Amino acid sequence: MYASHAEDVKFRNKSWNSHFDPVSGPRPVMHDTTNIEMPQPSSGDMNRALHNQYYGMCCAKAGVAVQLCNWIFGLPLVTGHCDDDQQIRFTKILELQKLFAENDTSSLKAFLNIFDKGYHMLLESKRHGQRCMQPDKVDNLSSGENVLRTACIAVTRSEMKGPSTDQRCLGL
Repeated sequence: MYASHAEDVKFRNKSWNSHFDPVSGPRPVMHDTTNIEMPQPSSGDMNRALHNQYYGMCCAKAGVAVQLCNWIFGLPLVTGHCDDDQQIRFTKILELQKLFAENDTSSLKAFLNIFDKGYHMLLESKRHGQRCMQPDKVDNLSSGENVLRTACIAVTRSEMKGPSTDQRCLGL
C-alpha cells in the first residue's frame, strides 16, 4: 500500500531530509483528489449521487496519496457527490495508514497527512493516532504567520522533486 519508512527515506530526494528528519521526523504523505468525468444519468437519484458542485459535473472522485519518495497510492473511487472529507472517511484511508504504520518494522512512526484546504481532517487524523497539516482557509489569513504557514504548506505540496521551504515555517 505504501513504501515503508525505510524505503521512503532511501528513495526520496535527499534534500527532503533537511525538512523532514529521516530518523526523528514525521512520515509525510500528501493527499489530493481529482474528478473522473461521467455521463449525466437520466435518473434523478443517480444524478444527485454523481453530481459534484465543485467540478460542476457528474463524476467519480479519485484520491491519491503521495509519499516523498514519489510512491503513489490510489484511493478507491467514490461518487462525485462526496466531498473531500467524506472521501477520506468512506475509503477508510486513515485507518489503513494507521495499520500500515503499526506493522512497518522499519519504523513505528505515524503518518503526517498533508491535506489541501478543502479537507477538514485535523481531529479525524488525531483520532487515528496521526498528525495533520493543511493550509488555513483564505478568510482565516488574519496574520502574517498564517499567510506564511499556508504558503509553506502549498509549496511543500507542489514540490515533490525537492523542497524550497524550511522546517521552521512548517512548524515541525
